[in-house]
Amino acid sequence: MPRHRKTKIADLPLLPHSDASRLPSDLLPRVQRVPQKLRVPRIGCRASPTPQGFAHTVCSHARAALALTLTSLGMSGAVAQAGGDGVGASSAATPAGERVLSPVVITATRTERLQLDVPASVDLIDADTIRDAQLRVNLSESLVRVPGIVVLNRQNYAQDLQISIRGFGSRASFGVRGVRLYVDGVPATFPDGQGQVSHFPLNLAERIEVLRGPFSALYGNSSGGVIALTTQLAPQEPRFELTAAAGSDATWRAGFSARGGVDPYAFALDAGRFETDGARGHSAAQRDSLTLRVAFLDSPLGRVRLSLNALAMPDAQDPLGLTRAQWQADPAQASPVALQFNTRKTTRQNTLGGEIQSAVGARSTLTTALWLGDRTVTQYQAIPVNTQLATATHPGGVIDFDRVFGGGDLRLGTEWGAITTTVGLTAERLDEDRRGFDNFTGTGPAQVLGVQGALRRDEANRITTLDPYAQVEARVGDRWRLHAGLRSTEVRFRSSDRFIVGVNRDDSGQATYSGLNPTAGVVFRPTATTSVYASYGRGFETPTLNELAYRPDGSAGFNSALRAARSNNVELGAKAAWSTLRLQAAVFGVRTTDDIVVRA
Repeated sequence: MPRHRKTKIADLPLLPHSDASRLPSDLLPRVQRVPQKLRVPRIGCRASPTPQGFAHTVCSHARAALALTLTSLGMSGAVAQAGGDGVGASSAATPAGERVLSPVVITATRTERLQLDVPASVDLIDADTIRDAQLRVNLSESLVRVPGIVVLNRQNYAQDLQISIRGFGSRASFGVRGVRLYVDGVPATFPDGQGQVSHFPLNLAERIEVLRGPFSALYGNSSGGVIALTTQLAPQEPRFELTAAAGSDATWRAGFSARGGVDPYAFALDAGRFETDGARGHSAAQRDSLTLRVAFLDSPLGRVRLSLNALAMPDAQDPLGLTRAQWQADPAQASPVALQFNTRKTTRQNTLGGEIQSAVGARSTLTTALWLGDRTVTQYQAIPVNTQLATATHPGGVIDFDRVFGGGDLRLGTEWGAITTTVGLTAERLDEDRRGFDNFTGTGPAQVLGVQGALRRDEANRITTLDPYAQVEARVGDRWRLHAGLRSTEVRFRSSDRFIVGVNRDDSGQATYSGLNPTAGVVFRPTATTSVYASYGRGFETPTLNELAYRPDGSAGFNSALRAARSNNVELGAKAAWSTLRLQAAVFGVRTTDDIVVRA
């Protein structure tokens, strides 16, 4: 039984917010009032009511487990490969007759390293695995094969996938949090740790890397793990491809992709549409996506890569949850209130990114990455009319926000013989205009539900981050690798209320969260085909903007009582790569304090 050390944090109510998953209709009234007894659904936590009407939850939790990856390569061989013997010119001798696989090269650790030399659990999913016999619509199709990661695909495109790695991200009732996401080096995670994966271009993917364990802390806030997708971009003969797939429930996907280029130029393009009527009533969705990448591999500035990613999902229907009785009667039905309020969500997102790699002398490489994007969401929820009218401070049943986000990462990598160092600085900023409206108009017989009504909320939010970091690796002889890293993280939130009407007071607020996250690891290579390692890392996870946007009593306003969660991670592991088999085994432990829990 895991041990639990107790600490005191503020509680967060499960209330409607942007991109939020919906509760079953029979639970909606219950979250609008303060219960006399609160139940926290986590072992080792306890809650008690306070005079203010919200709960202070005493909670800390630990996780420990054994993760095992066993991959049979058969005739397909290895995945992404690079030459070399995997240890060095003076590596341990390979037993006679044993065929050594070309080593898998990992980039999710910010520098290219052989998988056997990384003191962390890392899995790589190659292009063939992503493409073969798969619809290529949801990331869950490929991630299901990775141990230590849970991907919940509820076939509800008004919500994104729910992804957790070793428990990080499991509290998210929608979308992805606690896990860092990247597409071609551009963050798909916002500065507050909230991310989305619906725009991942699976049809163009070359590889997906999943980094788990202590070393993911080097990515800063909410990095309980890292998922990084890289698309194909290299000079080659032009190749054009039309793809299509179809299935039940009027589900289909069609796309066009192209790639090619004459050295030193390259391009890659993917455009597609996905549609479905959904497995349940009121769950139809449409998704249009576009990815364009170009490369100038020998420019005066160095190796230049540019990328554009666009996503549009208009009016994705949300069937909501069902009560037990409704599910037993017809599991494919939509909740009656979903039909009553026509629950749906419209999402549009565009991201432009660029990266320049420049040689600085004979030993160093300077990498400069910049990105800029926007995201708009309009979401109609099934909040009862009486609930919205019960208090003047209710945010309403329609969420509407516009976000502009961007940032940059500057890092210098240097080879000093047996020592490799990386120093860098990451800065990000997000500006959001958030509004809330009633989801009805009129009264009595003239009342219309599921439409935008009166304004109930209007605010401007801003998040900024500034993170310097450093990594070092030392090769001690042919068998030992020593790794260390340090990242200082500071995340600032500021909310300015622009809806101050009558009893609706000024709900502006601000908060700053900071942490110093060290990592350390050691790798030993007994043979050319095996390695054992140990690692430690300290994690840091702030509340998201959505979590800060609601006070514990359910009213709109900045919730300054929430604190950042902090975790200590340890891992022991072993890896092997034989002629037809790859093996990873890891024992890990995670202890988290000040974790945010949801009020039942």
